[in-house]
Amino acid sequence: MTAARWPLDVLHAGPVAAGATLWRSRGQLHTTLVAKATFAMVAGGEARRIEPMEVIRSEVYVRGHPMKPLLAASDLAPWLERAEVVLTGHAWAPGGVPVRRMPVRLAIVRGAAALVDKRLEVVGDRAASAASPDPEPAPFVKMPIEYQRAWGGVDEPENPFGVGALADPDGKLSLPNVMPPGGRRAPIGLGPIPPIAPTRARLLRGLARSELEGSASIPEDFDWSYFQSAPLDQRFDRVLGGEQIVLEGLSPHHPALATRLPALRALATIYLPNGAQRWLSLSGDTLIVHADAERCAVVFRGSFQVASEEALSALRVAVGVEVGGEPVPWPDVAEVLARAPLAEAAPETMKLTDWSTTVTLDDEDFVEAPESVAAGRKLPLAGTNPLAGTNPLAGTNPLADTNPLAGTNPLAG
Repeated sequence: MTAARWPLDVLHAGPVAAGATLWRSRGQLHTTLVAKATFAMVAGGEARRIEPMEVIRSEVYVRGHPMKPLLAASDLAPWLERAEVVLTGHAWAPGGVPVRRMPVRLAIVRGAAALVDKRLEVVGDRAASAASPDPEPAPFVKMPIEYQRAWGGVDEPENPFGVGALADPDGKLSLPNVMPPGGRRAPIGLGPIPPIAPTRARLLRGLARSELEGSASIPEDFDWSYFQSAPLDQRFDRVLGGEQIVLEGLSPHHPALATRLPALRALATIYLPNGAQRWLSLSGDTLIVHADAERCAVVFRGSFQVASEEALSALRVAVGVEVGGEPVPWPDVAEVLARAPLAEAAPETMKLTDWSTTVTLDDEDFVEAPESVAAGRKLPLAGTNPLAGTNPLAGTNPLADTNPLAGTNPLAG
């Protein structure tokens, strides 16, 4: 059980990474909690839980340059309208035998339904002059799947990072390695789209990106799809657990790899200063596939409202992910409340805002805790309830609902 330096005291219950971010809208301060569980992808079987990858606070680029490939998007979006899957890695020639071109596929399947089924064509390096036909691709064993190798160029609004649209000063044209099936010249990829990409940046409608950093200030007419880093065809309802992940041509060890996520349930316990506890259900909204390492991670998210900065500093939170029905080792209430107040909880880059609006907690907004959760606790659940309705379902606006924490003062007692 550990805590990171977040805006409030966040404890990790079991092998899970956790974090928190603040955002403000309609005069109200919100806290979003994030849990991240990581799995080894087992070919033909159920993915196995392993030590968690850390929560990513901000975008991670190759060599730290925003025009280079985006290795990882931030995990700290306040809310996602839809779940999504992103994949980073390479196309791998079967058996390590060089090829000039090959198909690859990413699919997410639930039952008989394919939530995502995306195919790409990957070809070797090619360079041509503007007037010449496309040359034969060079053989390759592995090829990065990244937007810098897809169709585009500095004047192409859909993918300014790409190649093929503009020749160099010598008239040479580097042709894309990553294309849609059939070789059509159009931008395509599997990884996260950088926030500076025009397809995302235009969703800000003139809002400065700095307004979304630290304690984000969200306008009432904000387009929440800005926080979606995956391409449109890699979005679905939500990650429930039990989905099958299918990789074809994307694993260094298996020409085709299919693994199944275990049953998943993510929860947070909010500990009030008077010893009361409130439960918050976290919804799985991001599936991250690191294909080269044959690992994946699921990010869960849920939010609640707090009265003020003072109320925030008085709260303690524990976050856990139940995997395959195994109970979460929730900390003892007395142990949590005995912790010293979190000093300098907010990161240095956290913006200061007016957190004067008062919001309170109400037991009418809670439902009974599931037995599987109760089994993992050291103390009985009498008088406590899991949070209901705080985490908006896919397709709903988190600001359109009534406050799920209204009714009691979080600082009472």
